[in-house]
Amino acid sequence: MKRVKRLLCAALAAVTLLAAAAFTAPRAYAEDYEDGTYTVSFSMDGLGRHNVAWSTATVHIEGGAIYVDFTLERVDPRDHAPQYDYLTTPCGTYYPTSDDATYTCTFSWVQVPHLGRVDVAAMTSAMSQPYEVEYVLHIDDAGIPVKQTQQPSTPSAPSTPSTPAIPGTPSTPAAPDTTEPATPDTPAEPEDVSAFETFKAEQKATIDKLAQSSDSEAAKKLIQAAGEALDALAYDESKSLEENEKAVADLLAKLEEDLTAQRQQDEKTIAPGSDKKNDANTTGDVTATAASEKKLSTGAIIGIVIAAVAVIGAGVAVVLKQRKKK
Repeated sequence: MKRVKRLLCAALAAVTLLAAAAFTAPRAYAEDYEDGTYTVSFSMDGLGRHNVAWSTATVHIEGGAIYVDFTLERVDPRDHAPQYDYLTTPCGTYYPTSDDATYTCTFSWVQVPHLGRVDVAAMTSAMSQPYEVEYVLHIDDAGIPVKQTQQPSTPSAPSTPSTPAIPGTPSTPAAPDTTEPATPDTPAEPEDVSAFETFKAEQKATIDKLAQSSDSEAAKKLIQAAGEALDALAYDESKSLEENEKAVADLLAKLEEDLTAQRQQDEKTIAPGSDKKNDANTTGDVTATAASEKKLSTGAIIGIVIAAVAVIGAGVAVVLKQRKKK
């Protein structure tokens, strides 16, 4: 009888522990919260120094799904709204509403799988070619009420009394647990992150050196957009240092390619104007030559007339002299 009581107590303790674990499990998904619209704290990693995210966002919990509205604002320089074509989450693709007057772009009703940390990607149109950049959303759930649901109690099945051991028979030891523990994600080494930031700074200096005083506005915008994209590029912990540095190198190579093409296009645009100037100089030279030739022709005619008058005068003088002799 005592053994039965002990088994019942052990079963009750196990049920109690399972119920406590169910009530204290991490809460992140839509079914854990009350439906409604809430204002929460919000931040976004990877934006760089040109754009910032507003510190609050709106969360909608509806129909077993979570949606979020958030706004990005351009702060340096304040010349237009943040240039994003779309945002991709694990739930789908969403498009912003941009307002150049307020330097903002807003993403509305963006579905996310859970609250807390959410990995996303956004396509920026700041460069001559679209470029997809990875970001991290942080959505705080502290102000959202949690559903208070009680787990129904499950009656325990009657226990079967154990068979007493036969005297003199040694008990069989339990087999050792050979299950390997789960390997946690290995965080990035601090020295790798530091090396990546140093590499980024070196490539940023290289981008700045690409500028030339004769560059057109289009070429200057290419250099500015590449600098912004480089500032927004964060270290991806799922990749190696070499892979992260390759992403930076690819961005620089793309800039050099676009910059070369733009400068060639600028030279073609300037060339016709130069030809016109040369044509104008040539026309001026021809006109001056013609005027000079005209001036010479007039002088020659005057000389001929003077010579003719002198000859006629000499002839008249001879005739008069002969008449006097007669």
